[in-house]
Amino acid sequence: MNGREIPGYYFDAEKNKYFKIQAHHKVPSGAKYSASTVTHVRTTEQRERRAVDDAIERKRTLVKRSNILQHAGIARVGLCREIADTVILRRRSLLDTRAWAYGGRMMIDWERNWERLIGKDIVSSFAYDALSEDIMVGHDNEHSGHTLSTMSHSKRHVYHPVYAQPRSEVTSISISPGRVALATTLGGTRPNPRNAGLPGAVPAEVHIMMLTSDEQEHAQIGNSRIRLTCDLRVSFFWHDETDIWSSAANPFIGSESSFAVGMSDKVVLYDNGDRGWSDNNERMQTQSDAFAVEWLQPQLLAIGQRDGIVKLWDTRSSGHASAALALQHSGAISHIKSADSQRIVVHGRCTEDALCMYDLRYTTAMKPSKRKRDAAGVRQQRISQALLVYENEGNVRPVGFDISTDSGLVAAVDSKNKVQLYTLHNGDHVKSLESPGIAQGDGLPTRKLQFVTTSDGTEKLIGCTGGTMWSARS
Repeated sequence: MNGREIPGYYFDAEKNKYFKIQAHHKVPSGAKYSASTVTHVRTTEQRERRAVDDAIERKRTLVKRSNILQHAGIARVGLCREIADTVILRRRSLLDTRAWAYGGRMMIDWERNWERLIGKDIVSSFAYDALSEDIMVGHDNEHSGHTLSTMSHSKRHVYHPVYAQPRSEVTSISISPGRVALATTLGGTRPNPRNAGLPGAVPAEVHIMMLTSDEQEHAQIGNSRIRLTCDLRVSFFWHDETDIWSSAANPFIGSESSFAVGMSDKVVLYDNGDRGWSDNNERMQTQSDAFAVEWLQPQLLAIGQRDGIVKLWDTRSSGHASAALALQHSGAISHIKSADSQRIVVHGRCTEDALCMYDLRYTTAMKPSKRKRDAAGVRQQRISQALLVYENEGNVRPVGFDISTDSGLVAAVDSKNKVQLYTLHNGDHVKSLESPGIAQGDGLPTRKLQFVTTSDGTEKLIGCTGGTMWSARS
């Protein structure tokens, strides 16, 4: 017998014989040839055959997502192949070529370098004004305290008009496209004038200034130039033991001005609304210090925290101020810069994978930490997989970092206080620069770097090392 189907009979393969299908009460208990058992078996087999046929049809008709898109390390190539967009690849290839050509020729501009500040001042932060080509600086002196002033770009004419004298260190200066400057101070403690043994709280400050430019004749340099001047409009003081670490001007809103300010437990937006400048604006609470803030889109803000977490905040979420966790870096984050609408470059205060590029579309891929628990027995967090890691030794101190999307360069200070240049999209090391401050033996870190474009269309890198402002160009 071959086990073919005969109507009214059930073939038992184990006994190799046919049994007549009968009612359940007429057959022995557990018999396979009862009417109900045979019906159940046939229904199950039909369902399994139908599932196999559906799977075959689905596999034949649906488009399968490429497997390489699941890996962040090759997603930038795979995505371009998936959507057949070779323009992105060609543009990045051109930027890499430009980065090697421009960064390889970059040198310290000794002929047109800023002069050293008077005395023993230390520059804590600065911002470049493209119209006047002057810079606004925050500097500290052990005798005169903290000062917010400006410096000229001319070698033979340096002036220091003072616009504010904050009571603590200047932590950030930002200039908006609408020519409004915002400066922040750290806050902290200082000796109490009533009782020298007790410290007194120093409030953190936010100063907002309107930039104006006056064209003046300078006989000593033989030509006319535009000089940067400021009009201090409003100041805000935070008396609740708040530290202010960072600020960023929104570059997407044209002539208007809007700033994000990162504090010890929150991020606050400052803009010139109908009632003027106010600190009663949208804010988002954070569980850690907001060391870095960066605008990715007109209403999307990236926040880098002390605990290594990067969060994304949609500022349109009025009344629901919460941010989504984007990624986990390997250490405390000191800087965030936007490479494009999907990718960011993160600079951290750590010694391993300090400088990384992340793709915000592929941050769900996690890699486990090398140790599940640290020396204190605290469970370590799993860090996000980076799209690209630049070979940079981290630095526990706040040091300079910036990127240029026009020339495709990344500039970062390493543990030896040297400026390292990398290609933005490939992470190749291009060149090392030794700042004038190191040559003069200051022994102080390079606190800030900034790529700027001058009036003649050329790009240069500005930095501050100790009390020395310097620039480098190709």
